[in-house]
Amino acid sequence: MLAQTNHIPKSRVEEMLDLVGLSAVALQLVGNFSLGMGQRLGIAEALLGDLACCVRRADQRPRY
Repeated sequence: MLAQTNHIPKSRVEEMLDLVGLSAVALQLVGNFSLGMGQRLGIAEALLGDLACCVRRADQRPRY
């Protein structure tokens, strides 16, 4: 649903599900996912967006 409302191609969704190891359960209801599967799904959802805002260089110091 997130992908549909944001016009993200199905191929990109499949790529992210494969990346987090959820491609085998892609057609299952999310309510049946374990806690770890739900967390991986959240990571996949975050990666669907703009990767530049999600990835920080390892040598950057956080600003407080």
